[in-house]
Amino acid sequence: MILANETITIRRPLDEVFAFVANHENYARWFPGVGAPQSADALPHGAVGKRYHEPVSVPGRGTREMVIEVVEASPPHGFATESAIGAFETRMDIALEEAGGESGAAATQIRQTFSCRNRSPVRRLLFKAIAGSRIRRGSAQGLAALKQLLEEGQD
Repeated sequence: MILANETITIRRPLDEVFAFVANHENYARWFPGVGAPQSADALPHGAVGKRYHEPVSVPGRGTREMVIEVVEASPPHGFATESAIGAFETRMDIALEEAGGESGAAATQIRQTFSCRNRSPVRRLLFKAIAGSRIRRGSAQGLAALKQLLEEGQD
């Protein structure tokens, strides 16, 4: 079940955008409402098997630690992470492609998709009801913040 699917174009080269977003330790700099993720191993950022520990605010339950793992990677065109918090299993896909920028400048189109991986229809609907709007709003706000951060050279 897809919870969010947002696309934006950033005026930066594909390789630079991939390097920044594949390093999940940067996530708190642009995605609202998340704590500072920390690497859990020595694998390179964006490599399959790379894991992070991320504090997440859970409505009505305070802050919980979520383990995020890179499960697919095709640098510099994208990667996917999976995580679980309690009984709710999520997936984030990042897809990148070169886009024509203004006056021929390098630009990258980035698509961020969040989905619920639960097999139980009841858990999927419950997760959508509890977190769906928050994830959609966060994805849109996060990509806008990422665009501003990278285009202003604050990376």
